[in-house]
Amino acid sequence: MMQVHSENIVDYIPAGDYFIPAPTLPQSSKPIGKWGRIYQDFLKNHHPIRYNTLILTGQLWELLATMTAEQKELFSRYSDCVREFHSLAECLLFQNSFRLGARIMVVVMEK
Repeated sequence: MMQVHSENIVDYIPAGDYFIPAPTLPQSSKPIGKWGRIYQDFLKNHHPIRYNTLILTGQLWELLATMTAEQKELFSRYSDCVREFHSLAECLLFQNSFRLGARIMVVVMEK
């Protein structure tokens, strides 16, 4: 049976005269979703050292799940703003068209 030495956060397995790191990823029940996968790809391609550090410390999946929650919240805020803008734009369009119609009626009645 192999002896496992645990120092700091990473476990080490002896292999002859050397100790080889045996990192394990924590099981996460939170899904990472679309935004988490996009952020994971970004980290992997543009910040590989930070990506490897997050994997080795076991913080990557927690960060990706957090990013997903934050992105969902930002998207809901954005969609609320867009809905408010559309309702505001429709209201202004109605007011301007009503004013234009009133002006046309006044000009026609004066003639």
